[in-house]
Amino acid sequence: MDMAETLEKTYPKVVEGQIQGHDYVTLKIYANCSRIHRELPIYKHLGKIQSNHSGPQCLRMLLDSFEVTGPHGQHICLVHQPLGMSLYELKIRARGKVFSKDVLRPAVRQLLAAICNRITFSWELVISPCSLSMKRMNLPRKVVADRTIYLSRPLPFTFGPPVLCDLGEARLGYEEYQDDIMPDVYRAPEVILGMKWGYKVDIWNVAMVGEYDNAYHLAQMVAVLGPPPLDFLKHSTNSLKYWDENGTWRGLAPIPDISLEKLEQRLTGDDKERFLHFVRQMLCWVPEERPTAGEAIFDPWLMEGLFDSNDG
Repeated sequence: MDMAETLEKTYPKVVEGQIQGHDYVTLKIYANCSRIHRELPIYKHLGKIQSNHSGPQCLRMLLDSFEVTGPHGQHICLVHQPLGMSLYELKIRARGKVFSKDVLRPAVRQLLAAICNRITFSWELVISPCSLSMKRMNLPRKVVADRTIYLSRPLPFTFGPPVLCDLGEARLGYEEYQDDIMPDVYRAPEVILGMKWGYKVDIWNVAMVGEYDNAYHLAQMVAVLGPPPLDFLKHSTNSLKYWDENGTWRGLAPIPDISLEKLEQRLTGDDKERFLHFVRQMLCWVPEERPTAGEAIFDPWLMEGLFDSNDG
């Protein structure tokens, strides 16, 4: 019996990718060997929130959940509405693989609205909704001993507001944490250096800078932001690997000859200055100096064109 047949017997509403009412759904299946299952508790918490805040409308919500017995034991399954391509996939197809400001502004506004809920996310934005027309039986597949593996297909262009999804690394409340979070490219300096961190790491995420190696990642931050304050470095002994006791860079990676002005080559004049001001306020070494999501969303550059029908 393959996983699809197991799901159909365990959860009768799921048949050929549809639920009652003939609505398409997406199933996210957690392997039972996963160390921690954070996502379902986060969704249960969000489902209890009674608020007029716009944030929940910017999140991919949970329709249902259940457990299924399949290969290697019990697996948690999450039922979501289907979505289209991610912003990363959209960026790959964009001219020059760079977003225009008319795409970037509404996407960032939507993201900031989502994280105003004070839940820290390891996030991915996707474009919703997506009309799915393919049947499971039409997909190429590989049959192995205890399951059938179906080939994923690239998603077509889709239209609609972006939503925040993949809450497997979300955290609740104002508590400070000290464990790893985020894909490497999005990691804030306090995460790289093993310091305690809070929801302000998401403000850094929005700016999306960095390389994968920690030393090169930090070297790029120094090039763009200047050297970090010595008081900030004293919060972590890990910083002594990269800076000495006086805050001097040890040179584990060369400081590149870059700046925000050099990196931004598409905008000009006042438009470029307003955009760089928006980015700089989020790219701060000290988390407390970063704006909240609620403050950043009202930045003049980000608000520009909000009521223009041509903006998103």
